[in-house]
Amino acid sequence: MIRPQVGEHSGVRRLLLAVLEDALTRLSGGNPEGVPPVRLAEQVGEARAWIAARDEAEGLTFETVCAALGIEADGLRRAALEGRLGNAARGARRVEARPRLSGQTR
Repeated sequence: MIRPQVGEHSGVRRLLLAVLEDALTRLSGGNPEGVPPVRLAEQVGEARAWIAARDEAEGLTFETVCAALGIEADGLRRAALEGRLGNAARGARRVEARPRLSGQTR
C-alpha cells in the first residue's frame, strides 16, 4: 500500500484533514453548507459507508486517510459509528488552524 508523505503543515495533510472532518461532521448531523434534507440524508449515508468500510485498498479510504494522519482508524471508526464523536471534528480543525512556526515550541 502506498502511504503519502504527510508533513505537519503540508497541503496534503490539510486536504486529508478536510476529507475526514467533512465525513465526521456529516455523520454527526452537521450541515455546514445548508444542503437540502434529501441530499443531506444521502451524504450521511455516504459518510457512514466510507467510515464503516474496512478497505485496505489504495486511494482515499478511511483507513489510508487515518494512517497518513497518524490516527488509529478502529477507535475513531467505533466512536463515529456509535455517535460518540463529541467535538472531535472541530478539534482537528482547531489544531490544524494553529500551525507551529519552525523553531517554535508547544
